[in-house]
Amino acid sequence: MSLVPHAAIQKAIITQFDIFEVYRDFEKYFEKQKNPKIFMFFITLITIASNQQQTKIFFNILQMSYRYDVCEKTIKLWLKELERLELVSFSYKNKQLYFLEILDYKQSKPYKSLILEQQTQDLESAPRPTRFYKNVAQILREIQKSFSDKTFEIDGEQYNLQTPLKRDKRKFVSLDFQNKTDCQFFTTLTYEHLTNQSLPPINNPYHLRIIKSNLKKHLELLSS
Repeated sequence: MSLVPHAAIQKAIITQFDIFEVYRDFEKYFEKQKNPKIFMFFITLITIASNQQQTKIFFNILQMSYRYDVCEKTIKLWLKELERLELVSFSYKNKQLYFLEILDYKQSKPYKSLILEQQTQDLESAPRPTRFYKNVAQILREIQKSFSDKTFEIDGEQYNLQTPLKRDKRKFVSLDFQNKTDCQFFTTLTYEHLTNQSLPPINNPYHLRIIKSNLKKHLELLSS
């Protein structure tokens, strides 16, 4: 049993109801969902809680429908969606009054999703370890052996896939191709250029498998 009084817990959550902070953290999430009205509805509920200095609040559904120029059914759907996202917990209704509790938004699904996305972006922008490029180099050598008898059409020209140099220290993932007509001419395609995708983050346990699979799939599309 918690030794912290419920009122103290509520007060701790209320201190997080900085409207600007909530707006900043969730704007991108709801923008992606293309539902700005449900976002503003949530901000309204947060504002009510902040003004009343408590997490348990109520609102008049008819007045709320007037405010957003939607029917009451839409307000109910918004409420269910906010519950699904673990932003609110519906308690009960009494005629037109709807009673609910505002939850700690930093424990909600959208917030956790945004944190994970930011962590992934940080990993993607961080320098990848040397061992990663050594592992990829081995994959590229295996791919070259598999496609050694293939011809690739790039910009209307015919190319063969070159064997990667064992001591190649380049810090990007790419494949080199030799022109079949002019053996002195080479071209390089990066992973991003060839697959139209970014490299998977290294915290994905299958990132090497994904890289290999994507390269082989797109090489097949270029080959004849």
